[in-house]
Amino acid sequence: MIENVLFSLKQCTAKYVALCEGDDYWTDPFKLQKQVDFLEAHQEYVGCFHNTEERYEEGNKASFLYCQFPFAQNVSFAELAYSNLIPTCSALFRNNLFEGFPEWYHQLKMGDWPLHLLNAQFGDFWYLPQVMAVHRLHINSTWMLQDHQMNVNYVLDAYDSMIKGYANDDKLCNYLKLGKQSFLSRNNGGQRIEIKKSSIGQRVKNRIKRLLIGNG
Repeated sequence: MIENVLFSLKQCTAKYVALCEGDDYWTDPFKLQKQVDFLEAHQEYVGCFHNTEERYEEGNKASFLYCQFPFAQNVSFAELAYSNLIPTCSALFRNNLFEGFPEWYHQLKMGDWPLHLLNAQFGDFWYLPQVMAVHRLHINSTWMLQDHQMNVNYVLDAYDSMIKGYANDDKLCNYLKLGKQSFLSRNNGGQRIEIKKSSIGQRVKNRIKRLLIGNG
């Protein structure tokens, strides 16, 4: 995913960038216009995003909304350091806010959250309290196919890489350290768990089975 993101962003010469991956689709025909209009009128923001419906494609699980805050508000680097509050397919941001991707970005297993943090160095995002896209959750989703603990470890790896990358900026680095501590406290009691490669295949199969019967 990272290389695809990098290639696309490097090729882009537009004033604004919007993200929409294969699992996502936009539901409001005026989505982009609404976001561009907002950013044109509010130069202090680096980007804006909106709510999305998270929709299960298998089983009988009910859909849910990604964002749990009901009102329009700004989202800063500090808040994004605690959690990825921005659904990927909802983001629209100003292009070329920073020169080149840092080396640590190439080492990550995810592209969207660190990208939002790179942009948020230069200003806040604004949240539009409207549902204008759908993210489909299904067994072919790369993230869903992986073991939960493996995903936890990938997030921890991202924290470690970004903390090292922002070592020269005490303020941003401290936000990331606090975010990592909070993430650890919410997952496995603050411990990183080693995953044996031999067990990954069976865990993926079990995950798919649970999704198909609607219990995963």
